[in-house]
Amino acid sequence: MKKVGITATFALLLTLFSCTIGLNQPLGIVSQDEGLLNSRSLAAVPAADAVEGRYIILFKAKPGNADRDMVRGNGAEIVREFSIVHAMAIRVPNERALAGLMHNPNVELIEPDYIRYALGETVPWGVTAVNAPQVWATTTGDNVKVAVLDTGIDYNHPDLAANYRGGYDFVNSDNDPFDGNGHGTHCAGTIGAITNNNIGVASVAYNVDLYAVKVLSDEGSGSTSNILAGVDWAVQNGMHIASMSLGGGRFSKTEEKAYQNAFNAGLLIICATGNDSATSISYPAGYASTMAIGAVDSALAIADFSNQGTGIHLVAPGVDVLSTVPVGTGQAADVVYGQQTLAAYALEFAPFVTNLTKPAVNCGMGLSAADFPATVAGNIALIQRGEISFADKVTNAQNAGAVGVILYNNESGIFSGTLGTAGTWIPGVTISLEDGQLLVAAGSPVVSLNILATNYDSFNGTSMATPHVSAVAALVKGANPALSNQQIWDILVNSAHDLGIVGYDTTFGYGLVDAAAAVAAIGGGGDPEPVLVTETFTGTLNASTSASSSFVVSGGTISATLSKTVRNATLSMALYNPAGSQVATGTTSLSYNAETVAGTWTIVVSNTGRRASGYTLTVTHEL
Repeated sequence: MKKVGITATFALLLTLFSCTIGLNQPLGIVSQDEGLLNSRSLAAVPAADAVEGRYIILFKAKPGNADRDMVRGNGAEIVREFSIVHAMAIRVPNERALAGLMHNPNVELIEPDYIRYALGETVPWGVTAVNAPQVWATTTGDNVKVAVLDTGIDYNHPDLAANYRGGYDFVNSDNDPFDGNGHGTHCAGTIGAITNNNIGVASVAYNVDLYAVKVLSDEGSGSTSNILAGVDWAVQNGMHIASMSLGGGRFSKTEEKAYQNAFNAGLLIICATGNDSATSISYPAGYASTMAIGAVDSALAIADFSNQGTGIHLVAPGVDVLSTVPVGTGQAADVVYGQQTLAAYALEFAPFVTNLTKPAVNCGMGLSAADFPATVAGNIALIQRGEISFADKVTNAQNAGAVGVILYNNESGIFSGTLGTAGTWIPGVTISLEDGQLLVAAGSPVVSLNILATNYDSFNGTSMATPHVSAVAALVKGANPALSNQQIWDILVNSAHDLGIVGYDTTFGYGLVDAAAAVAAIGGGGDPEPVLVTETFTGTLNASTSASSSFVVSGGTISATLSKTVRNATLSMALYNPAGSQVATGTTSLSYNAETVAGTWTIVVSNTGRRASGYTLTVTHEL
C-alpha cells in the first residue's frame, strides 16, 4: 500500500564532463550552484582530459612485429593492442618520444588516450513508460547477451545475481569486475534486475544475460584504451548489445573506426548523449555507428541536463530512476509527522540516521545566525531553500546547535541536493514546498527523520536513460533472435513514440523508445490487451491542505474512488494530465478517458473543510 508522498530514494545525478580542445587543458566543470544535484561528477576533476603519458597509435594496416619493434625502439611501452581496430595503446616517458613514431609510414595518426566518464518489489516508472510489461508475455530478453561497459556490477546483489554471467575488469586487468562505485550496478538493474521475486525492483528485460565489463574505475572515469578494450571483449565474446552510459567531449578517429568495426561485427552499441545541457552530444554517442540516447522525465519532457543536437536517436526515462546499487550503499529517506509519511530525499553526504525524533523548528531561510532561534539547539532545523548553498544552510544549522536539517523547496514539488563533499555533517533531507509549509504552519511539530541504507537508489542522467533502450533492444532480439543489429536499430527508431515537433528533431530524436511498438513491428505481438493496474494511496489531511498522488498510464480510462475516515470532513479530488491541466474532478469518484495520452498523471486530494481526516484513494488505470 502506498502512502501520501511515497517515500522516495535519494536522487543522484551522474554527469558527463565536456572536454576542452587543448591537449593539456583542464576539463570544463558544470557549476554546482546551491548544491542542486543536476551536475554531479563521479570522479575528481583531473588536470587534463587524457591519461598522462598514454597515447593510441592508429596504424594504416594491422601492426606486426616490425611495428612493435619500432614502437619499443622509440622508447615507448606497449600497453594494449586491439582486434577491432588497427591500433595499440602505448606509454611514453615524454612527448619527444612520439616524434620518431609519427614518421613511420604505417602510422596513420597518434591521439591522446582520452578519459571518458560515467554519465544514478517496485515497478519503476521508466519500465512502464517504455511499455515493457505489455510484451513480457512474448519476450523478456531470454538468451540475449548484454554487456554493461561501466564501473562493474555488484554480482552478489540479490536482484542481479541470477542473471549475471561474467565479465572482465580492464581497470585492474583481472576477472573480477566488481562495482565499487554504483553507477554500473544501477544501469544493470534497469536492464535485467530479477522480476517477480517479491523484492526490490522490476526491470525492462528481466531474463537477459548480464555481463560486466569494467572499463571505468571506482572513481567513475576510464581511458579510451580501456573502453576500446571492453568493446573488443564484447565483440570477441559474442555480446549482442553493449550498453555504454559514459562519454567525453573529444572526437577520436581511432574510436570512430573501432566502433564502426564493432558494429560491422554485429554489436549493437547504445550510448548516452551526456548531461551538460549542451546542444551537441558527447562521444562515443556522437559516432555514426553508435545509437545516441537522451533523457526525459516522468512527464515525458526533455530533462534539463540532457544533451541535445544532431545525431540523437532516441530518448528514454532518465529522471528519478529507481534501480539496484551495490548492497547497502543506497539511501532511502522520509520524514514522519503524526500519521503522515512525507516524501524526502537525503542530501548527498548526509549520514544515515534512524528515528531522529525532535521538534522541527522554523529557521526561515537559514542565511545567518539571526535566522536560528535558541530553541533549535538540540532539535531539527526547518529551512527553506534559496539564496545560499545547501551546504551553507546546513553549516549554519550545525553552528546553531541543530542535530538535523529539513530543507523544503521554494517552488512546488520535491528536489534533491548535495552537501558537496564528505564531512562531519548532521543528517539532512529535502522535502516539497507543500510539506514544508505544512510543518511551518504546525509550529515546531515533533517529527521523525530517517535516512536508511538500502540496496536501491534513484539516480538521474542520460546514463539512466541508456539502459532502458539497451533493454528494449534485448526484448526485440529475444522476440526474434535472427534479427541483426542494424535491423534492431531500424525497428527501435521507426517504432518510437514521437515527442516534440512531428518527426525527427534534435531534442527527442525519433522519440521515446517503445517496447510494445517495437515488438509489434517484428510480428511478435507487443500490442496485447492493456494491463489493468489498481493503486492505493492513503494519508491524513488537516484542514485546508492537499496531497498529490502520481501514477504512470499508457492511455485508456482512469477511474478513481475516494473515501474518508471522518464523516463530516469535506474532501474532493482533481485529476491532472501530464501537461498539468485539470481534466476531471469528483468527491467520491471520478472517471476520465485518457485515450492515447501516455505519461504521468496526478490526482490531488484536497481537504476544504475544517476537520482533519484520513483518506483512501484507489486508482485503476492501464499500463
